[in-house]
Amino acid sequence: MKKSKDKLQWFVRGAIGCSLIGFGLCATIESAFLKHQAPENTLWILYGTISLIIFMSGINILISALPYAKNSKRKNEEQNHDEAVKNF
Repeated sequence: MKKSKDKLQWFVRGAIGCSLIGFGLCATIESAFLKHQAPENTLWILYGTISLIIFMSGINILISALPYAKNSKRKNEEQNHDEAVKNF
């Protein structure tokens, strides 16, 4: 049961992290275009700051998914080893 929870956490955190990275990057580029179109400095600065926060949050969430992937892989290897010992 724990193995499937680790895989699920890895998948969910990885998907959310990648989605936030993509959205944050697109929003950052959009705020750069807005910089050259909008006469007000505060608008593109606000959008750029928020988009960079979203981008960095995505990186943090993606990195937090790595231990779950490692645990899932290690538990899979242990299970395969235990089965090999039983069959020996």
